[in-house]
Amino acid sequence: MPIGRPHQVGRTRLLIVTPDFISHSMAGIAVRHWEFARALSKEFEVTLVADHVAEVKPEGFEVVCSRGGEELAGLAAWSDVIFVQGDRLSIYPVLKEAGKPLIIDLICPNHLEELEQVKLAHEQSASADVSQEHLQQCQLVLDRNCEQLRAGDFFICGSENQKDFWLGMLSALDRINPHTYNGDQTMNSLLDIVPFGVPSRPPEQRRRVLKGVLNGIGEDDLVLLWNGGIWDWLDPLTVIHAVSRLSKRREDIKLVFMGARHPRPGARFPRMAERAFTLARELAVYQSSVFFNEDWIPYHERENFLLEADIGVYCQTDHLEARFAFRTRVLDCFWAGLPIISTRGDYLSGEIERHGMGEVVEIGNVEGWEQAILTLADKALRERCSANVKEYAKNLHWETVVQPIAEFCRHPRFAADKLAPLHVSQADQERQRAERLQQERDQALQRAQAMEQDLQRTLDQMESLEKRKGELQMQLDQIRSTPLYRLLHAELRDLKDVLRRLGRKL
Repeated sequence: MPIGRPHQVGRTRLLIVTPDFISHSMAGIAVRHWEFARALSKEFEVTLVADHVAEVKPEGFEVVCSRGGEELAGLAAWSDVIFVQGDRLSIYPVLKEAGKPLIIDLICPNHLEELEQVKLAHEQSASADVSQEHLQQCQLVLDRNCEQLRAGDFFICGSENQKDFWLGMLSALDRINPHTYNGDQTMNSLLDIVPFGVPSRPPEQRRRVLKGVLNGIGEDDLVLLWNGGIWDWLDPLTVIHAVSRLSKRREDIKLVFMGARHPRPGARFPRMAERAFTLARELAVYQSSVFFNEDWIPYHERENFLLEADIGVYCQTDHLEARFAFRTRVLDCFWAGLPIISTRGDYLSGEIERHGMGEVVEIGNVEGWEQAILTLADKALRERCSANVKEYAKNLHWETVVQPIAEFCRHPRFAADKLAPLHVSQADQERQRAERLQQERDQALQRAQAMEQDLQRTLDQMESLEKRKGELQMQLDQIRSTPLYRLLHAELRDLKDVLRRLGRKL
């Protein structure tokens, strides 16, 4: 048995393979898969696999550190269902070769994130080498996503607009076909929505961490909390500008960035985080009105920060990634009942506006952020927004959002188009197209060769005719030079003259 416990008969064995770092300090994807494992382990046997695992104590499931090889092959053989996200299928082909139903997590359209990375690289360097490197990385991420879309049996995403996006890609790759469509016109059996969730238990403050503790933040200050990463596709700069301008009128408004560096070992410091640090220093608000915690806050400590904050904030620019993103750490604000200020443009900002959970600001609008902060400085309004947030969060408990995954694990299956004997796979279709193109090319080449031969025969005939013409011309010239020809030619001319005269008389 590849894992350290006996198999419980009748329970589906689920292998979750995450690309993220599992530790006390976890970023969004790791949190998502950790909570999936915890919630699903109440009904199924669950093992969570990561490349890097620190000292953590799972609740009802096992955590394994594996970088492939025989151990991962054994885990894949042990499982009934394999769940993956990101680049795991590409890095570990054994997961795809195991012949088990595959669940693919599409919460992160990371090839759109790569587009923002390319843009930022162009802004910071005119080097063609840097640009080419990022373009190649962009293509690699897209190829890996396409590989997942071709291989998966069941897909999950975070929202309705994400579902539309991924349905488009699945359709382009021929995964939406008569076999997958005829049994389910909604396509929910192929792709369903599993948003980021929140714990069912209420958050608990165990110690003070901000007000009256962090130098520069007073007991009665209004604290804005940016509780996720400062990634390259986000916009902390607009919020910093707004807080800087407000600091000239009010000393009680403070902005706190809860973590800047990704907890994954060896992760680079985000370029946008560097720009945020630089801007705060240039505006003279660094660690006075704008505070940065460079390291990642441990997962079990986050509620201390959330419960001391007054408003949650997130800000982004106008790009494709924002349109289809699902800002995972915003859900912690929902859990803590924090009213939220966000920029317009993504799914969650629409929910915030629709359900009265805070303020929504136009993209890049510093004045709009100033006004939104001042509006939510009103405690009575914050309390109303907080009540709406808590009501909204009731439907997002992890045990609730995982139900589409649980339903699949109760009845594991391969996608309908994989089981159809007459269905032609994407790879087979590509091969058939290539064969047809090669056949058409060969036929065109044969026609061209035949036409070339016909042309050569025609040229040969023309050359032969020209030669014969020359020979006949020489014979005619010889005839014309003889005395008999000249005599006959003269007599014929005289005869014509006689005939003309006779004709006139008649």
